[in-house]
Amino acid sequence: MAAFKGDITMMQILLAARATVNRTNNPDDYLHPLFLAVSQGKKEATRILLEADADLQVAERYKVSNGERKRSLFERALKASDLPMCQILLANGAAAGA
Repeated sequence: MAAFKGDITMMQILLAARATVNRTNNPDDYLHPLFLAVSQGKKEATRILLEADADLQVAERYKVSNGERKRSLFERALKASDLPMCQILLANGAAAGA
């Protein structure tokens, strides 16, 4: 929820308490914090999660409703015309063609 809201203070508290940013056994309705931050255009939250080694490939793991195809985080940012977010993702290893 902190990533979704872009609550930097709460994110820093959670990370200082060693909260994991990459769960491995996720229920079907789980959304990765990085997915939430990118989807909401929260650039600082995205930077913090990437600095904490959040997995850039998380978007590939989620079910997509309404027949929409799965998109990488970079594709989501590009579709939203969020060029600063695209730059953040590229600077942290996202593939432009993904």
